[in-house]
Amino acid sequence: MALVRRPCVAQTRYTVRNHHWLIAMSGLPPVAGRLGWLMAIAVSTIRLAPAKSPQSGAYSFEAGERVSGPLISCLMVTRGGKLPAAFALDCFRRQSWRNRELVIVCDVADSAIEALVASLGDPTIRYVEAAPASLGELRNISVAHARGDFLCQWDDDDLYDAGRLEFMMAALLSHDVAAVFLKRWLIWWPARRQLAVSGSRTWEGSMLVGRDVLPAYPAQALAEDNITIARLCSMHATLLIDRPSLYCYIVHGANSYENAHFETMVSWASEVISADRYDAQIAALASSLPMTDYASHLADGTAW
Repeated sequence: MALVRRPCVAQTRYTVRNHHWLIAMSGLPPVAGRLGWLMAIAVSTIRLAPAKSPQSGAYSFEAGERVSGPLISCLMVTRGGKLPAAFALDCFRRQSWRNRELVIVCDVADSAIEALVASLGDPTIRYVEAAPASLGELRNISVAHARGDFLCQWDDDDLYDAGRLEFMMAALLSHDVAAVFLKRWLIWWPARRQLAVSGSRTWEGSMLVGRDVLPAYPAQALAEDNITIARLCSMHATLLIDRPSLYCYIVHGANSYENAHFETMVSWASEVISADRYDAQIAALASSLPMTDYASHLADGTAW
């Protein structure tokens, strides 16, 4: 399947000869009020193929302009527990992009999340039981079961804005790139009452990609996506967009890495919300994400 791109949403200022977009840079305002991240301008960086120089720019986007198009397969590998996966599942069902499916892969028999999926009776959600395998192998199984021409990583323990698919798909279809990633995302550590905007990098978990260009994941339990995304970016042009509010990465105590890893992430953050602003910012995010319920389940130990 050949990927087709067209400038349907982005308002571009310049087109360069190699057909990548070059658009004047604009910055994001400081976080204020009901979150300065929720805005119509997103900063984007095109990372070209090897031996090419990166280019940066901004494009405008109006929510609701494009909510249908190619099928996006969201891929969730889960441990089998109902929580917190149910929150990620709920975020999927709230997505404004209509043509979507969620492929859930689990290597635990008779799991609680399987029962939840059955109870929902939602034809856009499919459950796949797999034999015990590494995380990388389970991700490959999810790709194999996907029906869409575009794939989106959908981790079971994070939260996603309802416009995540819509915004990222609009960006991908408006640029001559193979994949789109977030340049920054939110980091939330409920137990420590910490909320931050991450530092800038290619956040692998935010991937939206054409399935025909995604390399296979290695058969390993950690950093499997780092290896695959590094290979992808070395072979194809990709786009970074600066819209942190689309993805809330959560430190919950049962993550794959130890606390020191996340302490480094927070120390490297572009902004850490001060203690006196924490409650107000969480309340603002809770208007679109199930932050309150997630925190409550963590506090009473019902997650996992």
